[in-house]
Amino acid sequence: MYYSKKEDILYAYANKPIKVENKFLGYNLEYHLQDFEVRYKTNANGFRLTGSVFYAGTTLFMEIDKKPRRKYIKNRELTYFGSTLHFMRALSAKRLTEEKFRIFKESLEVQPYDYYKIEKIEDGSAKVVQSLERLNILYNRWSNSFIMVTQNPFYIDAYGNHSPVDVVLFGGDMGLLRIANTLPLNYESTN
Repeated sequence: MYYSKKEDILYAYANKPIKVENKFLGYNLEYHLQDFEVRYKTNANGFRLTGSVFYAGTTLFMEIDKKPRRKYIKNRELTYFGSTLHFMRALSAKRLTEEKFRIFKESLEVQPYDYYKIEKIEDGSAKVVQSLERLNILYNRWSNSFIMVTQNPFYIDAYGNHSPVDVVLFGGDMGLLRIANTLPLNYESTN
């Protein structure tokens, strides 16, 4: 770990995979951390807060049990719905409304594809252009998030993985999700 007092940023890296036992989702993970930074900010009251968190890496998922228990299947469903993976899959398939996502420009609801241009590519991926830097997302009437795109276009592969990872940023409920709330890219919901 390295903290830059001048930038107020904490950087971290790992030479070996970080091993995690996720008893909620029923996975053992090996996370190969490639990039990690926490940017801090000070609010008007002088309190130091986390401004943003960015991490990138690859994850190897292994089942804890040979056959997943019913509770793991249920918890995976709960984790999937409303996640960034769910959103990206719905966005690329043009199924935001059907998947219970609503899009807002500030506080005004807009048609889901007023600010997205999506072009399907032969390999099953999608090229996406978000014409407004920040859009708000409401999932299933209770989960509030926002998406910021700092560079266009970005791409969503056939599994729902977006790239480049550092140009698509999430805040709100989706932004609070970390590696413990991650599912493998081959995860398929049963609903």
